[in-house]
Amino acid sequence: MTTPSILEEIRRVRHAVSQRIGHDPRQIAAYYAELQQLHRDRIVNLSGDSSLGQFEAEAETDGGSIPAVASPVSR
Repeated sequence: MTTPSILEEIRRVRHAVSQRIGHDPRQIAAYYAELQQLHRDRIVNLSGDSSLGQFEAEAETDGGSIPAVASPVSR
């Protein structure tokens, strides 16, 4: 028996989450958005700006896109 690679483990967990939600892309996106809000204090801000609120302000002025940020999830 071999230890799964990190990518294999990520794929396994992503598939399990997708399966639990019924493989519905909208529900999957909503799930991860909710998870991101739940763990907002653990989001890594790669912009160099100390305020994550800046992204939300930009989203209102540029048509709604919010830059992607990493959110570690422990399950």
